Amino acid sequence: MTEEKDTHAIPKWELIKDIYNNYLHIRKNFWWLFLLLLINTAFLLAEPYFYKLFIDNIQEFSTDKISYETIKSNFIYLAIIWGIISVILILAQWWYEYYTDRIMHLDWAKYAVKIWKSFLLLPYNDFVNTNPWTQQNIFNKGTDAFWSFWHNFLNKILPQILIFISLFSFWLYINWKMTLVSLVFMPISIYATLKIWGKVFNIQKEAYSAWNRSYQRLNDALNNIGIIKLFAKEKQENETLESYFSKSMKIQTSSNYLWNILNTILKWVQAFSKISVMIFWVFFVVKWFLTIGELLVFIYISWRISWPIDSLLSSYQSVIRDLADFHKTKQITDSPKELNEWKIEFSWLKNNIVLKDITFNYKKSDREILKNLNLEIKKWQKVAFVWHTWSWKTTISNLVTRFYETEFWEVIVDWINIKDYTLDSYRGKFAAVFQDTTVFNETILSNLKYIKEDATLEEVRMACKKAEILDFIEKLEAGFETEVGEKWLKLSWWERQRLSIARAILRDPDILILDEPTSALDSKTESIIQKSLNNLMKWRTSIVIAHRLSTIKNSDIIFLLENWEVIDSWSHDSLYNKNKAYKEMVDFQKDWFLEEYDTSL
Repeated sequence: MTEEKDTHAIPKWELIKDIYNNYLHIRKNFWWLFLLLLINTAFLLAEPYFYKLFIDNIQEFSTDKISYETIKSNFIYLAIIWGIISVILILAQWWYEYYTDRIMHLDWAKYAVKIWKSFLLLPYNDFVNTNPWTQQNIFNKGTDAFWSFWHNFLNKILPQILIFISLFSFWLYINWKMTLVSLVFMPISIYATLKIWGKVFNIQKEAYSAWNRSYQRLNDALNNIGIIKLFAKEKQENETLESYFSKSMKIQTSSNYLWNILNTILKWVQAFSKISVMIFWVFFVVKWFLTIGELLVFIYISWRISWPIDSLLSSYQSVIRDLADFHKTKQITDSPKELNEWKIEFSWLKNNIVLKDITFNYKKSDREILKNLNLEIKKWQKVAFVWHTWSWKTTISNLVTRFYETEFWEVIVDWINIKDYTLDSYRGKFAAVFQDTTVFNETILSNLKYIKEDATLEEVRMACKKAEILDFIEKLEAGFETEVGEKWLKLSWWERQRLSIARAILRDPDILILDEPTSALDSKTESIIQKSLNNLMKWRTSIVIAHRLSTIKNSDIIFLLENWEVIDSWSHDSLYNKNKAYKEMVDFQKDWFLEEYDTSL
């Protein structure tokens, strides 16, 4: 999902093949629809044939070849048969349209779930490096393109192809010479269409990226609306967005311009074709190569055959746009997924966690984040990571949880490399409380039971009590059934944080990660949260990543990081007395944030 993947162009036919394979995987048996379509097409061909029969009867009657009684009985017979066929035709059309619409809704839902699964299986790093709106936009456009492609194929492309082939065959049956004359200009249409196709596809992909950047900028503006208004930047922001959308529209206009050129060329071809063909038709009738009935049928087919051609060209434009939208989704489904090849189940933490020879840098960056890191975390030990200069402490927790994969270092848990554990069993023994806690737009109970669906209400209440949030929940009118999130009750930061702690308690993890859990709190609220955290950390292996030193002063061991390396590790008291850099940090906090911190630091 990074920008470099955009440079990998996937051929159009490969995209079509992938859409086709995806649909066959979802809808394994839909060939019976073709039978309905063939019946529909066959009855459609009967209409011009009935025209021919009626006209031929009239012509024979006018030349006294048949009597009035004969033509009367023939007309009644033809009218009855035509009426029956018309009823069957309408029913077949309704049946086909009803079922294609129905199965398309069902199949779209299945495909959306399949694509969502591909998103969820992407490595964590792909989500870190990509704007969430971009991910959602790729998902929306990809699933919409899948729907649009198959809706066009089943309702427009396939029926019109069959109709065109059938009408063309009937054309040949009536008079193959006139058919060839009528098709003399068709190569020009085919050449013009294929010539413009490739150009439009590339431009449409560029337009897709431009629109994506435009809406991403709009999303950024909405997320930072407070800053925009505070600094009175409405005019500047409007100009910025206008430039984004103008550029997108300019590219899209180029694509539309090429389609307009194609449509104009095709209309010219059709016009000259009609004039030329009409001259030849007159010649064929004069020379008695055609009856009047055959001529009228030929004219009808010439008029009717333009419908599938126009429909196919219109669908063709839509398919080009769909392929451009599907291109990004195809890249997602083809992206490497999290490795989960091993079958060792991680039941519980029996021994220690060892980080061995870890040197780490992020993708597309040569800068080392961690360098030759070696450390050991003992079972039930509470360890903390602090830093003197900027160090990437959170990276350590991401390595322990196996959010990042690499071949050149090891994280050993219970004497086994974590790569050898199944992801579900390994991560199933973790819980975490992050600095930025989010909730789902659901009830409080649903948010709490998210990690343990079979939890009883009593278990949930006990977890909330330990997290010091039970009283708050029970004072709400709907209690645990209160809807929270952006659309409902908006919880404060500390309320969300205590919900996160309750959720972690309910998980009952072997390994706990606390990533800046109190960094944005005042001292009073921090003391409440700290009590909840202490309840959470009892009898658990805990990894604490802290900015506030008061959060980690009771840790069994504190790792001090500087310039991507661990420079020292002791308990708080020992580190304060023995390490000058650590003492400077503690004293700095005492001097500047005395009201926030206990002087026992």
